[in-house]
Amino acid sequence: MGSISDAERELQLVEEKIHDAEQHCKLQLMVFVDVTKVRLQTLDGSSSLQN
Repeated sequence: MGSISDAERELQLVEEKIHDAEQHCKLQLMVFVDVTKVRLQTLDGSSSLQN
């Protein structure tokens, strides 16, 4: 019975690591999207100034 609880504890740790990784990826994606939006706005601004 002890080995089952050990496995459950390991599974919980793995799930926590996966959750942390998901949060990290979401954060990076949000930052990437924000940076891309700013770049697009800058490009729009510069192209409209040139026209």
